[in-house]
Amino acid sequence: MASRKLWGGRFQGKQDPVALAFTESFSFDQQMWEEDIDILKAHVTMLVEKQIVQKEVGKKILTTLQSIHQEINESKLVLTSEHEDIHSFIEEELTKRIGEEASLIRIGRSRNDTVVTDLRLYLKRELSEILELHHQYLEALIDLGERFQDVVIPGYTHFRRAQPILFSFYCLAHFAGGMRERQALEFAHQWDDVSTLGAGAVSGTSWPIEPKISSKLLGFSETFFNALDAVSERDFLLAFYFACNLILTHFSRLSEDLILWSSEGLAYVDLPDDLCTGSSLMPQKKNPDPLELLRGKTGRMFGHLSSLFMLLKGLPMGYNRDLQEDKEPLFDAIKTIKESLYMMTRILEGLSLSKEALAKVWVDDFSLATDLADELVKSGYSFGEAHAYAGKLVRHCDEKGKFLKDLTAEEIKKMIPKADGKILKFLSIPESAKRRESPGGTGEKAVSKALIEAKAWLKEKAPKTR
Repeated sequence: MASRKLWGGRFQGKQDPVALAFTESFSFDQQMWEEDIDILKAHVTMLVEKQIVQKEVGKKILTTLQSIHQEINESKLVLTSEHEDIHSFIEEELTKRIGEEASLIRIGRSRNDTVVTDLRLYLKRELSEILELHHQYLEALIDLGERFQDVVIPGYTHFRRAQPILFSFYCLAHFAGGMRERQALEFAHQWDDVSTLGAGAVSGTSWPIEPKISSKLLGFSETFFNALDAVSERDFLLAFYFACNLILTHFSRLSEDLILWSSEGLAYVDLPDDLCTGSSLMPQKKNPDPLELLRGKTGRMFGHLSSLFMLLKGLPMGYNRDLQEDKEPLFDAIKTIKESLYMMTRILEGLSLSKEALAKVWVDDFSLATDLADELVKSGYSFGEAHAYAGKLVRHCDEKGKFLKDLTAEEIKKMIPKADGKILKFLSIPESAKRRESPGGTGEKAVSKALIEAKAWLKEKAPKTR
Protein backbone atom coordinates (compact mmCIF):
# COMPACT_ATOMS: atom_id res chain seq x y z
CA MET A 1 0.00 0.00 0.00
CA ALA A 2 1.36 3.42 -0.96
CA SER A 3 2.19 5.70 1.94
CA ARG A 4 -0.02 8.65 2.73
CA LYS A 5 1.45 12.09 2.03
CA LEU A 6 1.55 14.71 4.79
CA TRP A 7 0.42 17.31 2.25
CA GLY A 8 -2.07 15.54 -0.05
CA GLY A 9 -5.20 17.67 0.46
CA ARG A 10 -4.30 20.33 -2.11
CA PHE A 11 -3.56 17.85 -4.92
CA GLN A 12 -5.49 15.62 -7.30
CA GLY A 13 -4.30 12.31 -8.70
CA LYS A 14 -1.09 10.48 -8.10
CA GLN A 15 2.32 12.08 -8.09
CA ASP A 16 4.52 11.34 -11.07
CA PRO A 17 6.73 8.41 -9.97
CA VAL A 18 9.82 9.96 -11.53
CA ALA A 19 9.15 13.21 -9.66
CA LEU A 20 8.64 11.24 -6.46
CA ALA A 21 11.92 9.40 -6.92
CA PHE A 22 13.68 12.68 -7.72
CA THR A 23 12.39 14.52 -4.66
CA GLU A 24 12.39 11.78 -2.01
CA SER A 25 14.95 11.92 0.79
CA PHE A 26 14.00 8.75 2.68
CA SER A 27 16.83 6.79 1.08
CA PHE A 28 19.35 8.83 3.06
CA ASP A 29 17.54 10.74 5.83
CA GLN A 30 16.35 7.44 7.32
CA GLN A 31 19.72 7.51 9.11
CA MET A 32 18.13 10.10 11.40
CA TRP A 33 15.19 7.93 12.48
CA GLU A 34 16.27 7.95 16.12
CA GLU A 35 16.72 11.71 16.18
CA ASP A 36 13.31 12.18 14.54
CA ILE A 37 11.59 10.10 17.21
CA ASP A 38 13.46 11.83 20.02
CA ILE A 39 12.45 15.22 18.64
CA LEU A 40 8.78 14.20 18.40
CA LYS A 41 8.86 12.95 21.99
CA ALA A 42 10.35 16.24 23.19
CA HIS A 43 7.83 18.24 21.19
CA VAL A 44 4.83 16.27 22.46
CA THR A 45 6.10 16.54 26.04
CA MET A 46 6.24 20.30 25.58
CA LEU A 47 2.71 20.38 24.08
CA VAL A 48 1.38 18.50 27.10
CA GLU A 49 3.22 20.75 29.55
CA LYS A 50 1.77 23.82 27.81
CA GLN A 51 -1.69 22.18 27.93
CA ILE A 52 -2.02 22.26 24.14
CA VAL A 53 -2.44 18.48 24.00
CA GLN A 54 -4.34 16.56 26.67
CA LYS A 55 -2.18 14.62 29.07
CA GLU A 56 -3.71 11.20 28.30
CA VAL A 57 -3.42 11.72 24.56
CA GLY A 58 0.16 12.88 24.96
CA LYS A 59 0.97 9.81 27.04
CA LYS A 60 -0.50 7.56 24.34
CA ILE A 61 1.61 9.26 21.65
CA LEU A 62 4.78 9.08 23.73
CA THR A 63 4.28 5.42 24.61
CA THR A 64 3.65 4.53 20.96
CA LEU A 65 6.70 6.50 19.79
CA GLN A 66 8.78 4.60 22.32
CA SER A 67 7.43 1.31 20.96
CA ILE A 68 8.29 2.35 17.40
CA HIS A 69 11.80 3.29 18.55
CA GLN A 70 12.30 -0.08 20.22
CA GLU A 71 10.99 -2.05 17.26
CA ILE A 72 13.24 -0.24 14.78
CA ASN A 73 16.19 -0.66 17.12
CA GLU A 74 15.51 -4.40 17.37
CA SER A 75 14.88 -4.69 13.58
CA LYS A 76 11.29 -5.76 14.18
CA LEU A 77 10.07 -2.74 12.24
CA VAL A 78 11.75 -2.26 8.87
CA LEU A 79 12.34 1.18 7.40
CA THR A 80 10.64 0.82 4.00
CA SER A 81 11.57 2.82 0.93
CA GLU A 82 8.06 3.80 -0.21
CA HIS A 83 8.01 6.90 1.96
CA GLU A 84 8.91 10.46 1.00
CA ASP A 85 11.11 11.04 4.05
CA ILE A 86 11.75 9.72 7.54
CA HIS A 87 9.21 12.15 9.02
CA SER A 88 6.44 10.66 6.83
CA PHE A 89 7.43 7.15 7.83
CA ILE A 90 7.32 7.85 11.57
CA GLU A 91 4.02 9.73 11.43
CA GLU A 92 2.36 7.09 9.25
CA GLU A 93 3.50 4.34 11.61
CA LEU A 94 2.14 6.35 14.53
CA THR A 95 -1.17 6.85 12.69
CA LYS A 96 -1.51 3.13 12.02
CA ARG A 97 -1.32 2.48 15.74
CA ILE A 98 -3.34 5.30 17.33
CA GLY A 99 -5.34 6.85 14.48
CA GLU A 100 -5.79 10.52 13.66
CA GLU A 101 -4.59 11.65 17.06
CA ALA A 102 -1.13 11.06 15.62
CA SER A 103 -1.44 14.27 13.59
CA LEU A 104 -1.35 16.28 16.85
CA ILE A 105 2.44 15.97 16.68
CA ARG A 106 2.32 18.57 13.88
CA ILE A 107 0.91 21.32 16.12
CA GLY A 108 3.39 24.18 16.41
CA ARG A 109 6.03 22.57 14.18
CA SER A 110 6.76 21.82 10.54
CA ARG A 111 9.01 19.48 8.62
CA ASN A 112 11.13 22.57 7.97
CA ASP A 113 12.12 23.10 11.59
CA THR A 114 12.06 19.37 12.35
CA VAL A 115 14.50 18.41 9.62
CA VAL A 116 17.12 20.96 10.65
CA THR A 117 16.72 19.95 14.30
CA ASP A 118 17.15 16.32 13.24
CA LEU A 119 20.31 17.33 11.45
CA ARG A 120 21.64 19.33 14.40
CA LEU A 121 20.92 16.55 16.89
CA TYR A 122 22.48 13.92 14.61
CA LEU A 123 25.64 16.02 14.17
CA LYS A 124 25.77 16.86 17.87
CA ARG A 125 25.88 13.16 18.73
CA GLU A 126 28.44 12.38 16.05
CA LEU A 127 30.64 15.28 17.16
CA SER A 128 31.02 13.68 20.58
CA GLU A 129 32.58 10.62 18.93
CA ILE A 130 34.66 12.73 16.55
CA LEU A 131 36.09 14.72 19.48
CA GLU A 132 37.04 11.46 21.20
CA LEU A 133 38.74 10.13 18.04
CA HIS A 134 40.57 13.43 17.60
CA HIS A 135 41.78 13.25 21.20
CA GLN A 136 43.12 9.75 20.60
CA TYR A 137 44.98 11.00 17.52
CA LEU A 138 46.66 13.77 19.55
CA GLU A 139 47.60 11.28 22.26
CA ALA A 140 49.20 9.04 19.62
CA LEU A 141 51.11 12.03 18.26
CA ILE A 142 52.60 12.87 21.66
CA ASP A 143 53.32 9.20 22.43
CA LEU A 144 55.21 8.96 19.14
CA GLY A 145 57.22 12.07 19.96
CA GLU A 146 58.18 10.67 23.35
CA ARG A 147 59.12 7.28 21.88
CA PHE A 148 61.68 8.94 19.60
CA GLN A 149 62.33 12.05 21.65
CA ASP A 150 66.09 12.22 21.05
CA VAL A 151 66.11 11.21 17.37
CA VAL A 152 67.34 13.96 15.03
CA ILE A 153 65.84 14.30 11.55
CA PRO A 154 66.36 16.85 8.75
CA GLY A 155 64.22 19.97 8.93
CA TYR A 156 63.26 21.18 5.45
CA THR A 157 62.48 24.44 3.72
CA HIS A 158 61.58 24.34 0.00
CA PHE A 159 62.00 20.57 0.50
CA ARG A 160 65.74 21.13 0.80
CA ARG A 161 67.54 20.15 3.98
CA ALA A 162 67.72 23.26 6.14
CA GLN A 163 68.60 22.53 9.78
CA PRO A 164 68.59 19.49 12.06
CA ILE A 165 65.52 19.14 14.29
CA LEU A 166 64.33 16.65 16.87
CA PHE A 167 61.65 14.27 15.64
CA SER A 168 59.70 15.07 18.80
CA PHE A 169 59.84 18.74 17.74
CA TYR A 170 58.25 17.74 14.43
CA CYS A 171 55.49 15.86 16.27
CA LEU A 172 54.87 18.93 18.42
CA ALA A 173 54.46 21.03 15.26
CA HIS A 174 51.55 18.80 14.20
CA PHE A 175 50.24 18.87 17.77
CA ALA A 176 50.12 22.68 17.55
CA GLY A 177 47.94 22.29 14.45
CA GLY A 178 45.88 19.73 16.34
CA MET A 179 45.15 22.26 19.08
CA ARG A 180 43.67 24.57 16.45
CA GLU A 181 41.73 21.63 14.99
CA ARG A 182 40.24 21.04 18.43
CA GLN A 183 39.22 24.70 18.64
CA ALA A 184 37.54 24.40 15.23
CA LEU A 185 35.64 21.27 16.33
CA GLU A 186 34.54 22.99 19.54
CA PHE A 187 33.40 26.00 17.53
CA ALA A 188 31.42 23.73 15.20
CA HIS A 189 29.86 22.07 18.24
CA GLN A 190 28.93 25.47 19.68
CA TRP A 191 27.22 26.56 16.45
CA ASP A 192 25.47 23.22 16.15
CA ASP A 193 24.27 23.16 19.78
CA VAL A 194 21.10 25.16 19.07
CA SER A 195 17.59 23.71 18.87
CA THR A 196 15.43 24.98 16.00
CA LEU A 197 12.36 23.00 17.02
CA GLY A 198 9.34 25.30 17.23
CA ALA A 199 10.40 27.64 14.44
CA GLY A 200 7.65 26.17 12.27
CA ALA A 201 7.70 26.45 8.51
CA VAL A 202 9.00 30.01 8.30
CA SER A 203 7.37 32.36 10.83
CA GLY A 204 6.85 30.58 14.13
CA THR A 205 3.33 29.64 15.27
CA SER A 206 0.25 31.09 16.93
CA TRP A 207 0.15 28.19 19.39
CA PRO A 208 1.49 29.09 22.87
CA ILE A 209 4.49 26.76 22.65
CA GLU A 210 7.74 27.04 24.60
CA PRO A 211 10.71 25.90 22.48
CA LYS A 212 13.07 26.09 25.48
CA ILE A 213 11.31 23.07 27.00
CA SER A 214 11.92 20.79 24.03
CA SER A 215 15.41 22.26 23.59
CA LYS A 216 16.34 21.29 27.15
CA LEU A 217 14.81 17.82 26.78
CA LEU A 218 16.96 17.22 23.68
CA GLY A 219 20.12 18.38 25.45
CA PHE A 220 20.71 21.54 23.43
CA SER A 221 22.40 24.47 25.15
CA GLU A 222 20.52 27.15 23.24
CA THR A 223 17.25 27.79 21.41
CA PHE A 224 16.87 29.56 18.06
CA PHE A 225 16.61 33.38 18.04
CA ASN A 226 14.62 33.93 14.84
CA ALA A 227 12.27 31.43 13.15
CA LEU A 228 13.04 32.58 9.61
CA ASP A 229 16.78 32.25 10.16
CA ALA A 230 16.35 28.93 11.96
CA VAL A 231 14.82 27.10 8.99
CA SER A 232 17.06 28.81 6.42
CA GLU A 233 20.61 28.69 7.72
CA ARG A 234 23.15 25.90 7.55
CA ASP A 235 26.10 27.83 8.94
CA PHE A 236 26.63 25.15 11.57
CA LEU A 237 27.40 22.71 8.75
CA LEU A 238 29.88 25.14 7.21
CA ALA A 239 31.64 25.34 10.60
CA PHE A 240 31.77 21.55 10.79
CA TYR A 241 33.11 21.22 7.25
CA PHE A 242 35.77 23.82 8.00
CA ALA A 243 36.93 21.81 11.03
CA CYS A 244 37.03 18.61 8.92
CA ASN A 245 38.94 20.36 6.15
CA LEU A 246 41.45 21.78 8.61
CA ILE A 247 42.10 18.32 10.07
CA LEU A 248 42.43 16.66 6.66
CA THR A 249 44.64 19.45 5.31
CA HIS A 250 47.04 18.82 8.19
CA PHE A 251 46.72 15.06 7.69
CA SER A 252 47.51 15.46 4.00
CA ARG A 253 50.71 17.34 4.80
CA LEU A 254 51.69 14.78 7.44
CA SER A 255 50.92 11.98 4.97
CA GLU A 256 53.12 13.59 2.33
CA ASP A 257 56.06 13.73 4.73
CA LEU A 258 55.63 10.14 5.85
CA ILE A 259 55.31 8.91 2.27
CA LEU A 260 58.53 10.67 1.30
CA TRP A 261 60.44 9.68 4.43
CA SER A 262 59.47 6.02 4.02
CA SER A 263 60.47 5.91 0.35
CA GLU A 264 63.67 4.48 -1.10
CA GLY A 265 66.62 6.87 -0.76
CA LEU A 266 65.48 8.14 2.65
CA ALA A 267 63.73 5.18 4.29
CA TYR A 268 64.18 6.42 7.85
CA VAL A 269 60.48 5.95 8.55
CA ASP A 270 58.95 2.48 8.52
CA LEU A 271 55.18 2.11 8.29
CA PRO A 272 53.32 -0.79 9.93
CA ASP A 273 52.90 -3.77 7.60
CA ASP A 274 49.26 -4.33 8.52
CA LEU A 275 48.30 -0.90 7.19
CA CYS A 276 50.18 -1.10 3.89
CA THR A 277 49.50 -3.02 0.69
CA GLY A 278 51.58 -4.78 -1.95
CA SER A 279 51.61 -4.99 -5.72
CA SER A 280 49.87 -7.62 -7.84
CA LEU A 281 52.92 -7.61 -10.14
CA MET A 282 55.97 -6.43 -8.16
CA PRO A 283 56.70 -8.63 -5.13
CA GLN A 284 59.00 -6.11 -3.44
CA LYS A 285 56.43 -3.31 -3.10
CA LYS A 286 55.17 -1.94 0.24
CA ASN A 287 52.75 0.80 -0.69
CA PRO A 288 51.55 3.47 1.79
CA ASP A 289 47.96 3.32 0.54
CA PRO A 290 46.26 4.71 3.69
CA LEU A 291 48.46 7.81 3.59
CA GLU A 292 47.74 8.30 -0.10
CA LEU A 293 44.02 7.93 0.53
CA LEU A 294 44.19 10.46 3.36
CA ARG A 295 45.66 12.89 0.82
CA GLY A 296 42.94 12.01 -1.66
CA LYS A 297 40.01 12.26 0.77
CA THR A 298 41.09 15.81 1.59
CA GLY A 299 39.99 16.89 -1.88
CA ARG A 300 36.59 15.30 -1.41
CA MET A 301 36.13 17.11 1.89
CA PHE A 302 37.04 20.41 0.22
CA GLY A 303 34.24 19.66 -2.24
CA HIS A 304 31.67 19.30 0.54
CA LEU A 305 32.53 22.73 1.92
CA SER A 306 32.52 24.49 -1.45
CA SER A 307 29.33 22.74 -2.60
CA LEU A 308 27.44 23.90 0.51
CA PHE A 309 28.63 27.46 0.01
CA MET A 310 27.40 27.26 -3.59
CA LEU A 311 24.09 25.77 -2.41
CA LEU A 312 23.48 28.61 0.05
CA LYS A 313 24.77 31.61 -1.85
CA GLY A 314 21.74 32.20 -4.08
CA LEU A 315 18.89 31.04 -1.87
CA PRO A 316 16.17 33.51 -0.90
CA MET A 317 15.45 33.69 2.82
CA GLY A 318 13.15 30.92 3.97
CA TYR A 319 13.20 27.15 3.54
CA ASN A 320 13.91 25.95 -0.01
CA ARG A 321 14.05 22.33 -1.17
CA ASP A 322 17.62 22.94 -2.31
CA LEU A 323 18.51 22.43 1.34
CA GLN A 324 17.72 18.73 1.00
CA GLU A 325 21.13 18.53 -0.68
CA ASP A 326 22.83 19.25 2.65
CA LYS A 327 22.42 15.73 4.04
CA GLU A 328 24.25 13.24 1.84
CA PRO A 329 27.51 15.25 1.91
CA LEU A 330 27.20 15.56 5.69
CA PHE A 331 26.78 11.82 6.18
CA ASP A 332 29.79 11.23 3.93
CA ALA A 333 31.85 13.88 5.76
CA ILE A 334 31.11 12.32 9.15
CA LYS A 335 32.09 8.86 7.90
CA THR A 336 35.23 10.20 6.22
CA ILE A 337 36.52 12.21 9.17
CA LYS A 338 35.91 9.38 11.64
CA GLU A 339 37.71 6.84 9.44
CA SER A 340 40.54 9.28 8.75
CA LEU A 341 41.10 10.03 12.44
CA TYR A 342 41.15 6.33 13.24
CA MET A 343 43.54 5.53 10.40
CA MET A 344 46.03 8.29 11.18
CA THR A 345 46.03 7.28 14.84
CA ARG A 346 46.80 3.66 13.89
CA ILE A 347 49.59 4.77 11.56
CA LEU A 348 51.26 6.84 14.28
CA GLU A 349 50.91 4.04 16.83
CA GLY A 350 52.68 1.58 14.52
CA LEU A 351 55.26 3.90 12.97
CA SER A 352 58.98 3.44 13.70
CA LEU A 353 62.20 5.32 12.90
CA SER A 354 65.51 3.86 11.74
CA LYS A 355 68.57 5.50 13.33
CA GLU A 356 70.77 3.56 10.90
CA ALA A 357 68.98 5.03 7.89
CA LEU A 358 69.14 8.51 9.42
CA ALA A 359 72.91 8.17 9.91
CA LYS A 360 73.22 7.65 6.15
CA VAL A 361 71.00 10.67 5.45
CA TRP A 362 73.38 12.96 7.31
CA VAL A 363 76.53 11.80 5.48
CA ASP A 364 76.36 14.40 2.68
CA ASP A 365 74.95 17.53 4.21
CA PHE A 366 75.39 21.30 4.72
CA SER A 367 72.70 21.66 7.40
CA LEU A 368 75.25 23.07 9.88
CA ALA A 369 76.07 26.16 7.83
CA THR A 370 73.89 28.33 10.07
CA ASP A 371 75.63 26.97 13.18
CA LEU A 372 78.94 27.89 11.57
CA ALA A 373 77.74 31.43 10.86
CA ASP A 374 76.48 31.81 14.46
CA GLU A 375 79.87 30.77 15.83
CA LEU A 376 81.66 33.21 13.52
CA VAL A 377 79.52 36.01 14.93
CA LYS A 378 80.76 35.03 18.39
CA SER A 379 84.30 35.31 17.00
CA GLY A 380 83.75 38.98 16.21
CA TYR A 381 82.20 39.08 12.74
CA SER A 382 78.92 40.77 11.92
CA PHE A 383 76.20 38.34 10.93
CA GLY A 384 76.38 39.59 7.34
CA GLU A 385 80.11 38.82 7.20
CA ALA A 386 79.63 35.48 8.95
CA HIS A 387 76.84 34.50 6.55
CA ALA A 388 79.06 35.35 3.57
CA TYR A 389 82.03 33.39 4.93
CA ALA A 390 79.87 30.34 5.66
CA GLY A 391 78.53 30.53 2.12
CA LYS A 392 82.08 30.68 0.72
CA LEU A 393 82.99 27.59 2.72
CA VAL A 394 80.01 25.74 1.25
CA ARG A 395 81.10 26.80 -2.26
CA HIS A 396 84.68 25.69 -1.47
CA CYS A 397 83.35 22.29 -0.39
CA ASP A 398 81.35 22.02 -3.61
CA GLU A 399 84.45 22.70 -5.67
CA LYS A 400 86.60 20.22 -3.71
CA GLY A 401 83.95 17.53 -3.42
CA LYS A 402 83.84 17.88 0.35
CA PHE A 403 81.34 18.64 3.10
CA LEU A 404 81.66 20.84 6.17
CA LYS A 405 82.51 17.87 8.37
CA ASP A 406 85.50 17.09 6.09
CA LEU A 407 87.13 20.51 6.51
CA THR A 408 90.31 20.82 8.55
CA ALA A 409 91.06 23.64 10.99
CA GLU A 410 93.77 24.86 8.57
CA GLU A 411 91.32 25.11 5.67
CA ILE A 412 88.85 27.08 7.74
CA LYS A 413 91.57 29.38 9.12
CA LYS A 414 92.90 30.06 5.62
CA MET A 415 89.49 31.25 4.40
CA ILE A 416 88.29 32.87 7.62
CA PRO A 417 91.10 34.68 9.47
CA LYS A 418 89.36 35.02 12.86
CA ALA A 419 88.19 31.41 12.98
CA ASP A 420 90.07 28.78 14.96
CA GLY A 421 89.96 25.02 15.34
CA LYS A 422 87.40 25.23 18.15
CA ILE A 423 84.73 26.02 15.60
CA LEU A 424 84.77 22.41 14.38
CA LYS A 425 83.36 21.10 17.65
CA PHE A 426 80.11 22.92 16.90
CA LEU A 427 79.70 21.07 13.60
CA SER A 428 77.69 18.24 15.18
CA ILE A 429 74.25 17.26 13.91
CA PRO A 430 72.83 16.06 17.27
CA GLU A 431 74.20 19.04 19.17
CA SER A 432 72.90 21.49 16.59
CA ALA A 433 69.33 20.29 17.05
CA LYS A 434 69.48 20.03 20.82
CA ARG A 435 70.95 23.42 21.66
CA ARG A 436 68.31 25.61 19.98
CA GLU A 437 66.63 26.41 23.27
CA SER A 438 64.72 29.52 22.26
CA PRO A 439 61.00 29.36 23.21
CA GLY A 440 59.20 27.02 20.84
CA GLY A 441 62.50 25.79 19.42
CA THR A 442 63.87 22.32 18.78
CA GLY A 443 66.27 22.39 21.73
CA GLU A 444 66.27 19.42 24.08
CA LYS A 445 64.99 21.35 27.10
CA ALA A 446 62.48 23.35 25.05
CA VAL A 447 60.99 20.18 23.57
CA SER A 448 60.86 18.40 26.94
CA LYS A 449 58.97 21.36 28.39
CA ALA A 450 56.61 21.46 25.39
CA LEU A 451 55.84 17.73 25.70
CA ILE A 452 54.89 18.24 29.36
CA GLU A 453 52.65 21.19 28.42
CA ALA A 454 51.05 19.18 25.60
CA LYS A 455 50.19 16.29 27.93
CA ALA A 456 48.72 18.72 30.48
CA TRP A 457 46.58 20.26 27.72
CA LEU A 458 45.41 16.80 26.65
CA LYS A 459 44.47 15.92 30.21
CA GLU A 460 42.46 19.12 30.51
CA LYS A 461 40.70 18.50 27.19
CA ALA A 462 39.99 14.80 27.78
CA PRO A 463 36.34 13.94 27.01
CA LYS A 464 34.18 13.94 30.14
CA THR A 465 33.09 10.37 29.41
CA ARG A 466 36.58 9.11 30.24
